[in-house]
Amino acid sequence: MSDEQPVESTIATPPTLRDLDCASLARDALFPPKIQREDGSHYETQFPASVALGAVRGDAIQNNPDRSPSSFFPSGMAVVHDQSNGELQLNGQPYIDETDASLQAIPNLLRVRCKPCGDIKPGKDEYNYFIEKYRLPKVRSEKISEDARDIVLCTDRIMKSDYNPNADNGPSSMSLPSEDAPQSFEAVETALAHAVTKIGSEVERERKGRGAPTDVPVTCQELAAMELKAAAAAECYYAKTTKTGSASNETMVKRGPALGHAGFSVLYPSAVREMLRDRCTKAVATKHTADEFGFRQGRKCVSEVFSSRVDR
Repeated sequence: MSDEQPVESTIATPPTLRDLDCASLARDALFPPKIQREDGSHYETQFPASVALGAVRGDAIQNNPDRSPSSFFPSGMAVVHDQSNGELQLNGQPYIDETDASLQAIPNLLRVRCKPCGDIKPGKDEYNYFIEKYRLPKVRSEKISEDARDIVLCTDRIMKSDYNPNADNGPSSMSLPSEDAPQSFEAVETALAHAVTKIGSEVERERKGRGAPTDVPVTCQELAAMELKAAAAAECYYAKTTKTGSASNETMVKRGPALGHAGFSVLYPSAVREMLRDRCTKAVATKHTADEFGFRQGRKCVSEVFSSRVDR
């Protein structure tokens, strides 16, 4: 009888159609296929995940002046400078890696991947649809592992009841549009807006010399500040845009899912809307901060940081 132990297989499980469709929704959330609408109106601020990614990308471009701005965009996109205003103009969407249902959001910095995350831990992450996996290099030349900058979208949690995979299309089609599964798309969009914003805060923290996340532990107050910013950019997101050049002054409103649609109306006075949004951001930030520091300490840190903020 052999004493040899069985060797664990290192072959990765291929992505399912659900995983690939999740990646397609993530791509649409981060790189909206139609920023300019058919009626000629512009609603660039109506895409919270794209707005969050643009902020992190812009910060990275500013802090790496020796690197070409186009190198911060993934393969599959055309990036040119608008000669009239000097801004970057984008066309197309990045490629999806069908071997693991992933796409590059910012090359050498941030990748998004879709896969099942397994059982939910009771009382801890029943509301979490994503896992943040990242460690930033301490020096620019340091090599870090390929999966150190992943945002993992949990397809067994994030794809909602409105998602019905069309197996006839085959796993390589990845053609699920957001309008076919609006609830699933909103969950993907919100999770990405939150995770990308928080990673942006980690990047800023490191640049200020406070160390990478695994080197110098984040304090309760630091995490509370990150989570408040992420909640405002995602679950409690609010944007009101009036169509330019329209005689009717048509207005489009985008609300984060935690704000709701019945309890947060544009008809409320601005002071009431701000109060409700503040309540929303504190509640969401407390949930996430409590994951690391417990509910009592997390709530205290969020309350202290929120009271000291001057940009809210």
